[in-house]
Amino acid sequence: MVSTFVVLACSSEPLRDPDDTNGAPHEPIPEDEFPRRVAHALCNNAAPCCRAEGYGFDADACEQAVADQYARWLASFDGYEAEYDETAAARCLALLESDDCETPNWSKLAVECSPVRGRLGAREPCRAHAECAPIDGKPARCIELFDESGVRTGTECGLDPFLPETYTPGSVGDACVASCAGVEGEVFCSPETTRLPEAAVACFENDGLFCDGDVCAPLLTSGETCLLAGCEPELFCDIATLTCAPRTDDGPCFTIFDCAENAFCTIGGHCEPKRDDGSPCQLSLDCASGACKEGTCGPNSLADAATCLGIPG
Repeated sequence: MVSTFVVLACSSEPLRDPDDTNGAPHEPIPEDEFPRRVAHALCNNAAPCCRAEGYGFDADACEQAVADQYARWLASFDGYEAEYDETAAARCLALLESDDCETPNWSKLAVECSPVRGRLGAREPCRAHAECAPIDGKPARCIELFDESGVRTGTECGLDPFLPETYTPGSVGDACVASCAGVEGEVFCSPETTRLPEAAVACFENDGLFCDGDVCAPLLTSGETCLLAGCEPELFCDIATLTCAPRTDDGPCFTIFDCAENAFCTIGGHCEPKRDDGSPCQLSLDCASGACKEGTCGPNSLADAATCLGIPG
């Protein structure tokens, strides 16, 4: 099965190529060409790692298998309020043509471009995230609605509450609806509600803030009382004591964010150093390389047997 290539998904405004100093869009890609063009780019990127990691490489088989996968993916949107965007598709392809066999940051790519765009606007009922068009240039998704008793009442397109691009950064004392934390390119937000106002404000860890109930407040220091979150980046909220404590590679943990950068949280709730290549793993977070392949830590690359040899999925 060709499992390495995760498809692009989230709707957003397509960005211009950062290397394109004239700001001119790339040549649009017709829908019937997109699977083949993406397959060629990804397999070309994967080839060096396939050979270096001992899998061998069959270019024709790789491209056929990946193209089939993307063709099925595009077909999966038939019947939904979504359409192929050939200009955004060109932007996606330009970002994928890296000549680098390291696994792309799929989450970042999904925000920066998507060849499938929704037709539905804010507050319109929806069946899938892909049906929701950007709202005032900000990413959108299909939000579930519930009444006061917690009974699901329907869905509607709304601002994506989990992405930092949705929010206006707040300052100390500003009313807020979310905290956003993480390193550049991998910032994620924890909203107080999934149904956001049009001008939603979030407190960003990079600015030294978190959303303390409903206002932005300075991050908490070691020993201060906390409730699940809000501690400075090198700290975590120790649920046993409800205080901020240093992240370590050998101590208790309750979430994947509680351990030091060089460690991971085991199923048993203990921080352990991330494992070297060749060690057993369950998740990519367990590995120093950031890649768990078939239960073993390995290089963070596009290469695996199915991809390199084009084994159909």
